[in-house]
Amino acid sequence: MPKKSQPGGSTVESLSTKQPKHTTKKATSKRTSKAAKESVRDQAYYDAVNYWDKVKESVLHDTITSRESAVPPRAANPRSPEGKEWWDVNGIEMVANWIRFREYGNWKIAMINGAPAVEIELQVPVGNTFIKMAIDRVMIDDKGNYCIVDLKTGRRVPESTLQLGFYRYGLKKVFGIDVNIGYYWMARQATMTDGIDLSDYTEEKIEYLVTAFDNARKAHSFIPNTSNCKMCGYTMHCIWYKGEDKK
Repeated sequence: MPKKSQPGGSTVESLSTKQPKHTTKKATSKRTSKAAKESVRDQAYYDAVNYWDKVKESVLHDTITSRESAVPPRAANPRSPEGKEWWDVNGIEMVANWIRFREYGNWKIAMINGAPAVEIELQVPVGNTFIKMAIDRVMIDDKGNYCIVDLKTGRRVPESTLQLGFYRYGLKKVFGIDVNIGYYWMARQATMTDGIDLSDYTEEKIEYLVTAFDNARKAHSFIPNTSNCKMCGYTMHCIWYKGEDKK
């Protein structure tokens, strides 16, 4: 068992740790309350702009540049054709919406081993194989339940919840925490999905999948999943892929 990884905080999360202000005076007018709310919203957007300016060159620009250096922008990633200009506008609003959600919502960041459960990177052993994962958030939802939250910037909610199942497995193995509920935060819509029951992702099932995959890898047995080519990073080298962007 490798040394247990410690959760860590991120700059954007530190912008959204303020607790909502609650007035104890019933006489406070709705107009005053609305004005205060709008003021916080403006601050959220201002904070998002500042955060975006700090990271876009070091993270976003490098990512897009490395993809565009090999193929044209839209062919680099067919499932996310937006370029840098699109992200400079919409990415800021996504960050601002997350800050607003943290400001006004009743959800809290969970603490694991005395640290905020933010962007937890783990390497979890399964037999002779290690599973590498990065868990965006472990939070306490508005019902008081510990839950896994995966932040998504894509258009659609993922059809499979297996990713969350692996996160559940990792948290239990490394920290001894059994989290049975998962959510996707859909950044484009600024909404949290309904809670997803993860209890069916047992240790036995996860370990079976990993062992079967590892055995197939060692035997050089790779069966293409032709119904999900757009999610694959090896389409340009696959004889089964017939996309228009393949040269």
